[in-house]
Amino acid sequence: MEDLETPDTLEVLDRRVYDLAIQPIPLAEIAIRLGVSVSQADERIQRVCSRLGVADRAALREWAPETAAEPEDPPSDTALAEAPLRRHSRRVFIAAAGGAGIAALGGGALVWKLWAGGSDEKAAPAAGQTPEATTPAATTETTFITEVPFDENWEVKTFPKGDMIDWPHGLFLTGVAGGEIRAHRLKTSQAYDYRTWPGGRFVAAAATVADAFQTMQLMDLLNTDVSWTWSYEKLQLIAVGGTLPDATLVFERREDYKGTGDLILLRSPRPGAGLEPFAAVTVPTTGFNTPVLLSPDLSSIAVVSAGGPRLVVTVVDAATGEVRATLDPGLSATSADVGFALDALQNLDGGDSFLLAWHLFQQGRGEWMRGFAMNFRWDGGGRSQPTFHDHAASFSTDGKLYLREVPLRTVSSEGADGPREYWPAVEIVETSSGNVQSRVRSAAIYYGDWAPSRRWLGADAFAALVRTTKSEDGYDFGTISTRTASGNWNARMRYAFEPDPALDGMWFQSPWVQGVVPSPENPEVVALGKWATLNTRDGQLVKASVRTDSGPAHIDPWAAGPNWLTFAFPHLGHGGASPPGLLQPQFWPPEPPLRPPLRVTPIESPLRSKASARGDRLNLRDQPSLSGRIIASLDDGSVLTQAESADPARPQGRRGLEQGKDGTWVYVTTSGGIEGWVNSAYLAWA
Repeated sequence: MEDLETPDTLEVLDRRVYDLAIQPIPLAEIAIRLGVSVSQADERIQRVCSRLGVADRAALREWAPETAAEPEDPPSDTALAEAPLRRHSRRVFIAAAGGAGIAALGGGALVWKLWAGGSDEKAAPAAGQTPEATTPAATTETTFITEVPFDENWEVKTFPKGDMIDWPHGLFLTGVAGGEIRAHRLKTSQAYDYRTWPGGRFVAAAATVADAFQTMQLMDLLNTDVSWTWSYEKLQLIAVGGTLPDATLVFERREDYKGTGDLILLRSPRPGAGLEPFAAVTVPTTGFNTPVLLSPDLSSIAVVSAGGPRLVVTVVDAATGEVRATLDPGLSATSADVGFALDALQNLDGGDSFLLAWHLFQQGRGEWMRGFAMNFRWDGGGRSQPTFHDHAASFSTDGKLYLREVPLRTVSSEGADGPREYWPAVEIVETSSGNVQSRVRSAAIYYGDWAPSRRWLGADAFAALVRTTKSEDGYDFGTISTRTASGNWNARMRYAFEPDPALDGMWFQSPWVQGVVPSPENPEVVALGKWATLNTRDGQLVKASVRTDSGPAHIDPWAAGPNWLTFAFPHLGHGGASPPGLLQPQFWPPEPPLRPPLRVTPIESPLRSKASARGDRLNLRDQPSLSGRIIASLDDGSVLTQAESADPARPQGRRGLEQGKDGTWVYVTTSGGIEGWVNSAYLAWA
């Protein structure tokens, strides 16, 4: 009888997608946790549904088992002992025509011949030599990159500071200092998913046919004669490192849109010289997602392999293609009930090391076990002992602290991407001990559509989304929290998100969508929204002027490096979940823990005159709107308890929190038992 597909038989990445898909969280949040675009997250969920024989995500949640086996005990320190390093490098050199290795042939294409099989311990052939006859039989893979005239595919333009950008699609780099914008686009309307790398010299884009990726296109700003194209299904460009302009491009061979771990390194030895393949590296299977980290000087590349039975990180020298080190934490993900998920891969202060953090989780039910973090040197000279974390979202630049967002209360609609009632807080935790150092009640770090791992502005400051007193929707301020000399935390700075009149209130102007993303190399500068930067030291704001109906794409705003703000059109789509409810932030000590029921109290507000017709008292209304009937007026300081409306017409997820044109409304009950809606602009924590 044919074996049935079950969650335990899924590959590691598919199991990760499954565990997220069955949770009542929006699609946009799943995309953030997977580190991909929303459309890619949806594709992966559909793939898992297809493999398990269910129609869609709703059916998947119904199909999921109701109970799970008890999780195993977390592994001991001895289980995390360093495993012997094993080299995964297999150098391939340029050979003469007809020889083995890599050959550059005519006809406008690069042909790569990758020798597979053989021993990792056997010395690589010297340049110009062919493998010895005793070399085990090998298969040959050939992948093509085709040269295309530059002017045939690409258009490049510079927009002076303040000029309106009216391109329907493209990738744009705004100079943080001068405000000029360098724009790049394919000469077709069927193009999206633009990407660039530090320095902004190389720009890639996916050309589409019938809404499906078909080919990838690559341009080099220093080469206006030729560009390159290749099959999206067979090859992906995962990193551009090296000492610019002598860049190294790292490609990965793909099968069925999954990374194989076969890496091919190309060099652009001088501006305008084209691309020359010079080395190949084989790393463990990477799967659907290939997380890559560049060292600050771009000389080393860390590649995470998560598509096989182990979580492995390989550090490659960008100049030579040699493997500097292999990080294998020694954890297997092949058992029936335990897997892993990558949490963070980031450079640390000083630039000579990086942090890797991952989680063990219970298969099938998404039950998190203990998380681990290790520091690793870029030169391969050493690593730290593992430290433990729990649901970490963002590590400080020295790796000693991390942030996590915790729900004070969460109620979702019947559809995970529908309305929800969500009240978050942020905890500041010591990585080494797992002890909570402080809490920020009513703040969020999961805002926006970029990874929450990018929230720290150094070792002692981070950016979060908090409540403002100047706007009724509750999301118009980014805040920067910093640790004082006494060890306490407070709100040091707030900045209002100003709407752009030219965009006429488009959905992507919401602060919840825009967010704040600090520059990874210059923490004094933050990306504020998609096309603006703010210098937190002197208050200088640099903003692009755009005209778009689709909104900006999911892209790292600092993809081109610390001197360029990067954004692209069009947007690939996103989930429809409502943002969280936020009140005025308060910093709380580690104890007591934050627990419901949630209690709030009316406070003085500069907007009180808009909400109340009875002096400085707060109106309690029968509907979440300024047009709702006034039931009672509440004194400042009176304690209110968050509740749920019994109105049968209100769907789940909208019974205790409503976000509309008049602001964010909370359903409460008074000490006397009177229930109704109050505007959160006039509430603080009791």
